[in-house]
Amino acid sequence: MAIAAAATGVAFGSGANAAAAGDEGFKVPSRSGAAWASGVFVRGFDVPRFAEFGRYRGRPLDVVSTFPGRGTWNEFIQPGPAYSTFTGQPYTMVYGIPPIPEAENASMAQCAAGAYNDKWRTFARTLTDARLGTSIIRLGWEMNGSWFRWGGDKNHPEDAPRHAREYRDCFRQVVTTVRALAPGLKFDWNVNRGRSDGIPNIDDVMLAYPGDDVVDIVGVDTYDSWVDWNWALNDPDQGMNAWLSFARAHGKKLSFPEWGLYTDHKDNGDWAPGHEDQPEYIQHMYDFFKDNASDIAYEAYFSNETEDGRNSLWNPVNMPDSSVRYHELYKTTAPPPGTLSIQDTARGSVAGQVQFSANWHQCTTTCHKVSDRSYVWTAIPGSTATVRFTGSQLRWFGIKEPFSVIATVAIDGGAPVDVDPYAATASATSEQLYASPVLSEGTHTAVITMTNRRNPASTGGSSITFDRADVTVVSQQR
Repeated sequence: MAIAAAATGVAFGSGANAAAAGDEGFKVPSRSGAAWASGVFVRGFDVPRFAEFGRYRGRPLDVVSTFPGRGTWNEFIQPGPAYSTFTGQPYTMVYGIPPIPEAENASMAQCAAGAYNDKWRTFARTLTDARLGTSIIRLGWEMNGSWFRWGGDKNHPEDAPRHAREYRDCFRQVVTTVRALAPGLKFDWNVNRGRSDGIPNIDDVMLAYPGDDVVDIVGVDTYDSWVDWNWALNDPDQGMNAWLSFARAHGKKLSFPEWGLYTDHKDNGDWAPGHEDQPEYIQHMYDFFKDNASDIAYEAYFSNETEDGRNSLWNPVNMPDSSVRYHELYKTTAPPPGTLSIQDTARGSVAGQVQFSANWHQCTTTCHKVSDRSYVWTAIPGSTATVRFTGSQLRWFGIKEPFSVIATVAIDGGAPVDVDPYAATASATSEQLYASPVLSEGTHTAVITMTNRRNPASTGGSSITFDRADVTVVSQQR
């Protein structure tokens, strides 16, 4: 964690290593059903505490962010509780890993020269043996600051280009060495948002970019400190939108491994650069994630009850109004009481499942529109989706699109009813396309069929979609 300072300067370009168009980048899977993966940092390696944070917010965690010790090599390259505690847990683990220890004789120049590659081979074996070989590694996070040994030197800004090049070459050595033994690990190139005091100028920060071939994710740590929200978002040099543009230009997703509120006073009463309890900041960050969900690799709130932030949202609650807002935004939206959702992934031919004919396809670039990130579509007339359900009513949900064609729905072999899912603009989320009449309690079959008929305004293609079917399992007439 570090405090972000104000910034001015040059806007991002695409960079020499810009990825080819269409490279989608790595995005952490969402086990919580949200459109992007989210999680938290809390101190220690207490697994129940992370689960309890998920219960507080009303949604399971997708990621857990944490750190092993960084004083000596053995604290982070050898087995220890930071790793063994999370073996077999359902989270995607995010580890802040130093490129060199802070309390031993080591240098970034030696790392860049490959002097420590044997140590990184040990690290790779440690993660693999702990069954954590798909974790995310924030290697030398916040390198543009001066507060870590691998960062720049605020007292000698003229050395910033050298520090950037040494960091870049060290990063490349580590990733190349580790991937040979642990190819499933993902590496997050993780800056501090804003003009930071170690490597302040954007041109020098760009020198520290190791290259698209060794970077899986572009990460930004950001706190509600020093600057207002508009500057944090729109600073043309190193604001959130600038880093989002940079990530897109390089074919990467953007992560926020640390984000959070920040206190306005220290334990002794002295001034601190934060804005204290600001639920509007929580709302702003959530809206940014939601609006850019397809570009967000993951995000983790940094919940820290110590003086360096004092921003905990839960146990203890340092920011009570923001704690309530976070819970309200992140909690799972449950289906109405008495409703069973049959997702497109519940494949089969018994009650509570859906059976697709040939020629249905999985969503790819627009999966974020639905809560479980999965829906299917077909472009072939005559394709069917057969839903078998026990209840008194069925409602079909999918995506409305400008090129949707007319479908029919037949209940229990009855006369088919036309359903027109056309919309002039594609819907941003899954919407109800059809609701059956109220039926007698029992087991029923609904057959959805794509036709070759269309709304006169529908142009540019032909398709229908299936996200889920919601079934009323308790009669609403009672």
